Amino acid sequence: MAENNNNRKYSSNVYDISSRKPLAKGRKGAAKKQKLTPRQRKRLIRFLIFCFGVVAVIFGIVFFVSQMFFKVNSITVRYADESKTAKHHYTDSEIASNSTVDKGDNLLFLDTSEVSDNLEKTLPYISEAVVKRDFPSGIVIVLKESKQVYCFCSDSGYYLVNDSGKLLEKTNGEATKKYMKVTCKGLEADVIGEKIGIGEDTESILSYLELVRKSGMKIKHINFSDIDNIKMNYDNRIVIHIGKMSHEEEGVTAWKKLQLAKKSLEAEDKANPNQEGTLNMTIAKKAYFSVKTEKPTQKAEGKEKTEG
Repeated sequence: MAENNNNRKYSSNVYDISSRKPLAKGRKGAAKKQKLTPRQRKRLIRFLIFCFGVVAVIFGIVFFVSQMFFKVNSITVRYADESKTAKHHYTDSEIASNSTVDKGDNLLFLDTSEVSDNLEKTLPYISEAVVKRDFPSGIVIVLKESKQVYCFCSDSGYYLVNDSGKLLEKTNGEATKKYMKVTCKGLEADVIGEKIGIGEDTESILSYLELVRKSGMKIKHINFSDIDNIKMNYDNRIVIHIGKMSHEEEGVTAWKKLQLAKKSLEAEDKANPNQEGTLNMTIAKKAYFSVKTEKPTQKAEGKEKTEG
């Protein structure tokens, strides 16, 4: 029995380098792909030709139907904030002519995103344009208009800008009476409809302006001529000497600093709504208010000397 056991042939598993499972004994060539017979190859080619033909027929039908029936025949303009009394910057005909869509264009193959981009770039007072297909033969353009929020001032002139920094138009100094005046150096305002540029400080200044508007303070003018020495005019009565936007090393963010300014101004307005002076906030976590002292007139000075 022992001899029989010694002479017994044991089956061994054969492992492929790319597989954990053993290959069956005597099937080393099983991993190879079987070649198609000529008959199978012909069937495969016929099937692919058939599929291609079906797709071509479907595409041809769709194209024929679109050319015959789905043509642009009307352009409707709507506004997201619809109001009977609202005045718009552009007429419907101006919007239609700048949309790059012509009557007779194929409605199915119309690139709506391209139409939107053209309107937003060509007409600066359009902040957003959504173009929708209105089957069977029309398109609807839903618009959001930009509002003038800031009047940027520089050596090159005055520019009306919306809340996101989009340059709307060049204007004159009278606009500073109606909109928040913003003074800064290195203003880049060459292209109407594009975002205004203030060098490397563009994003930080625009973000800060948004915080100022969010605070609700009656700020008439902000001077960014020195980004580390910002000054603001509150209600044409009080100068706020902000200094730096924030003191991050002291845990004082720009928003916290503006909230402290608002709290201080509310206290001064409560004591005297006509108070004039300066609010110094150049020191972190502090706000110092100094009342404006009027200088005596020459007439009053002469009277004092006479009396003396």
